[in-house]
Amino acid sequence: MTKAEFNRIYNECIMPVAENIREQSAENFVPVEISGRADSLYESYLDKKAFLRRLLRENQETEKILDRHKIAACLCSTIIDNRIMVHPEWDEPEGTKHDPHKTLRTNERFAFEVGIAVLSAYMAEENETNRDCIVKLRQCLENGFDYPETNYSNSYIDSAVRGLYYSNLAYGVSPVLLANIFFLLEQYFYLKNGLDVKPRKKLEE
Repeated sequence: MTKAEFNRIYNECIMPVAENIREQSAENFVPVEISGRADSLYESYLDKKAFLRRLLRENQETEKILDRHKIAACLCSTIIDNRIMVHPEWDEPEGTKHDPHKTLRTNERFAFEVGIAVLSAYMAEENETNRDCIVKLRQCLENGFDYPETNYSNSYIDSAVRGLYYSNLAYGVSPVLLANIFFLLEQYFYLKNGLDVKPRKKLEE
């Protein structure tokens, strides 16, 4: 991913999600500013992508390029690692360690929703020969992403965020597993909306 492409994703996917969370949060969580943060996040993303490539290569996987699910997963994992959504009251003296539970899983929610936003953006850019199907796909995406129902009162997003939060505390979040989750959610979206889409992969060298 070039820096220009990352900046587009940052402005069109990452920052709108951050602003939406800030507005909805009763605790007034605030998004980071673009200045000084986009560059560091981009560098962390490149490190995560390099790690994923090395992992696949060491396990003799044949993939040499990343599809959109892995791109979304790398961004999601990078945001979780960097904890870039903070609360004003966390501006404490240098060296102070914050209780990770104070985040109220906000960084995991931020990361997951960014992953979905990036996945949706790539889905909307698909150039399928079935023009009517692609038009319907884009219309469905404009109405919001569809998620499976859960067996509990909380939403799928709440369940996913909870899982990411505790996984990160215990072992760290695997971008390979995240990529598979994003793939399954994309397939669910197609089935839910009656879309017969044979998508072209968004690939990244």
